[in-house]
Amino acid sequence: MTDEELRLAVEQGIALEWLVPLMLRRLAEDSFRAGDFFEGDLLTSLARIPSSYWTEHPAEKAVLATDVMTAAIADDRLPGMTRETQQAVADLRAASE
Repeated sequence: MTDEELRLAVEQGIALEWLVPLMLRRLAEDSFRAGDFFEGDLLTSLARIPSSYWTEHPAEKAVLATDVMTAAIADDRLPGMTRETQQAVADLRAASE
């Protein structure tokens, strides 16, 4: 599955229990990984997942907090990201707390 296919499936809420862990693994390698639109669009898609998902999946929430968000916040590219990506980082940071 390509990053773009993954992004589209997650945005549509398809098989989140299987695809979110895959997306988290990919984002742990590069927090601002891109599908076809812009750098960080996978992270932006992840931010659109209902907050109830994170409540129901504490293991994924922990990975989000420890692996993905820590790396994203420390990444030098964050200030240059789109406003949408920066908002996604803020939203996901709040969701991971």
